[in-house]
Amino acid sequence: CSTKGVFFWRINQAKYEGAGARAEALLLSVLGRFGFRQAKSAAEASLIWANCFEEKLWASASYSLINHFPRSCELSHKNRLYTALARSGCRYLPESFVLPRDRALLDQALRRVPSTGAASITASVSECAKGSIHWIVKPGQSGGGRGVTVLRCDADPQSVDAALGAADAACAAAKAPIVVSSYIESPLLVDGRKVDLRLYVLVTAFGEHAGETSAYLFSEGLVRFASEKYSLTTESLSVPFVHLTNNEVNARNKCAASGLPQSKRSRRDSGNWSLHRFWQWLRQNPPAGHGESDVVESTWQRIRELAFEAVDSARPVISTAMLAHPAERRSHCFELFGLDVLLDQNLWPWLCEVNGLPSLGVGGAPDLDIDTAMLTELFTKLLGSPQSPCWVETRAKSESDVA
Repeated sequence: CSTKGVFFWRINQAKYEGAGARAEALLLSVLGRFGFRQAKSAAEASLIWANCFEEKLWASASYSLINHFPRSCELSHKNRLYTALARSGCRYLPESFVLPRDRALLDQALRRVPSTGAASITASVSECAKGSIHWIVKPGQSGGGRGVTVLRCDADPQSVDAALGAADAACAAAKAPIVVSSYIESPLLVDGRKVDLRLYVLVTAFGEHAGETSAYLFSEGLVRFASEKYSLTTESLSVPFVHLTNNEVNARNKCAASGLPQSKRSRRDSGNWSLHRFWQWLRQNPPAGHGESDVVESTWQRIRELAFEAVDSARPVISTAMLAHPAERRSHCFELFGLDVLLDQNLWPWLCEVNGLPSLGVGGAPDLDIDTAMLTELFTKLLGSPQSPCWVETRAKSESDVA
């Protein structure tokens, strides 16, 4: 297609506003630098930006780039992601169970009986994940912190029954599978608050064989904060502002940790940090046992491994789905994923979830600046220079990395 047009496709064309509309505005602004304009149909576009993979779009625009792979929901749906990671033996996920399928295994785990079977993942690489008496419950196909709860279970029969009852209720409310994971009780704290990293991964190919996934990690990212001090008291477990770092959740906190009511905070102050600022803080405040010289590099290398293991876990399903399409179209797919990563007090990274359509252009100044730079470099890589230095290859773990 010779026309440099971008076509935006949504499942529900009539109800698209808010974050989705801001993302499209940002994309148009960035793509304008590459000579793109908004197209009125997929047939006249050289790029399709959709909120999910849609067969009919690909059929009507066979030469267009499209921003999703078929079956990429294997990554963006938490229940599917955790199942895929269990199959691949990922080291970066706490012990996890998909309900209702794994209810019996969860029952065993709550009673501290070692669980068995491919569906459960026991992460033994970090002390922070061992012996947890707290569990986090997440809907398998929802985002924005909706439906997430933290439970305490002390292994006595009454406590186990109560925890299982709460998990069953969450599953019934979600009307879909849920994920129950061992809660990381000792996260890395910044100023006493829990943080997570929103990182961007660009995938340009899912190969047929192991190790053939082409995935790149953007060198910048966002660091998001819970808006209340971290605590594991019984009273705090029901307070989302203590345990969740989602911007959408913490925006509802009427009195943020800064001491200023949200109504008086600048709209350009989301409270997020850039990843670069976080690395500076970490060098100045390395946890015990970590030297200032290696703390960032070693953490970044583990994150690169996590990113590869996460996206490559879905390779068998996605690559098989790709084979159903003509060979000349398979190289036209790419996908931008948002990985949410939690660091524990030992700086071991834990994967929280993978977002198939990460929010763009929302939040404060750091968010907008980083999203703009990331999208600019993304399209530079896709349309211009494949060797963009801002995107680093993820990597599979080497034998020397395995203890």
